[in-house]
Parts: sequence; C-alpha cells; structure tokens
Amino acid sequence: MKGSKVFIVFEGGEFTGKTTQIKLLAEKLRAVGREVVVTKEPGGTPQGEKFKEQILSGTLSPKEELKLFLQDRRVHIENVIVPALSDGAIVLSDRFSDSTLAYQHYGRGLSLEFIEHEQHLVGGITVTPHLVLILDMSPQEAFKRAQLRGEEALSIFERENIFFHHRVREGFLQIAQTHPENHVIINAHQSRAAVARSIWETVEEKFIL
Repeated sequence: MKGSKVFIVFEGGEFTGKTTQIKLLAEKLRAVGREVVVTKEPGGTPQGEKFKEQILSGTLSPKEELKLFLQDRRVHIENVIVPALSDGAIVLSDRFSDSTLAYQHYGRGLSLEFIEHEQHLVGGITVTPHLVLILDMSPQEAFKRAQLRGEEALSIFERENIFFHHRVREGFLQIAQTHPENHVIINAHQSRAAVARSIWETVEEKFIL
C-alpha cells in the first residue's frame, strides 16, 4: 500500500456516522505513516462550497440539483482528488458518485438515462474509488441518534420524509450488491468503536497495511 494510489469513499444515508469514521480512519492511517487527504462532496473546494450553498438553498428542482452536484464533482476530481493521488496520498472522501445514484435516482426518481446524459455533458476526468465503505443504518435509528445528539439545523435532504430515506438506503444497498469488487457494507448500528474496528479491518485486508 505504501506509495500506491488509494481512494476510499464513505457513503450512506443521513446521520450514519460518516464524518466521525472518516476522522478516525484518517488518524489511524497517519499513525502508520501515510499522508491522508480528507475531502467531501459537495463542497470539497472553494468553488464547491458555492455549489453546496446553491444545492442546500432548497430552491432547485431535482434536475437543477443534479447538474450542480455533477459540476461540483468535476471540480472536486480535478482540483483535489487527482492531485492528491498523484502525490501518493490516501484520499478519504465523504460521499462521491454513489450518492448521486442513491439520492437523485433512487431518492428523487430521476432516470439513469438522464443522469448519464448530464454526466456526459459535464465531462471531465473519471475516477473510480478503490474502496467504497457504505455505512448502513435504518433511517429511523439514524434520525433517533441525531435527535439524541441534539441535531437541530436540518439540510434539505435531512428534512425529506422517511420514505425518501428508505429509498436512498435501498439504493446504496443495491449499488453495493452490483459492485462487490470495491464496495463493502458496514453495519453502522454498532457502537462507534465497533464500526471503526470493522472499517480498519476492511482497509487493512484490502490494502495490506
């Protein structure tokens, strides 16, 4: 693994613990001597933050929302992901292309044909993650945990009804089943420590740390 290009993506529904687990994995990887770049979608670049502002404004149609996500991804890949990988860093991203399918296709109902058409229009470099960790948890449990933590300001996605979140969860599971070669489902119902252990074991096994 040392010196090789490694791109790891964390996916999953709202409040499944992605941000916390990315931080924990980054700390462990740095502890074994690896350079780590932690990033996110949307908003992993200055331009991306502007895209994120527009996306979360709640004023866009699903199609407009998709177009901004795709533009954000192009900027993200070209300005953060590819340069970091070229420098030999491990890139950990909070969300990537699977979120587009889970949220915009399964959640919003946009057709795969339309999504593919828009991706073609945006163009740019294509990057495939070496590992996608899907933190899986029932939406009811995820939102219950968020309430216990005192989460108050909800984004436009977090405010969607429970049926939307179930569709998104099913989308992630379907994607993982379709691409077992680089997708691993992590049971996020476990304790924070247990989830971190499962993630570390998966990364260790795949990349031979």
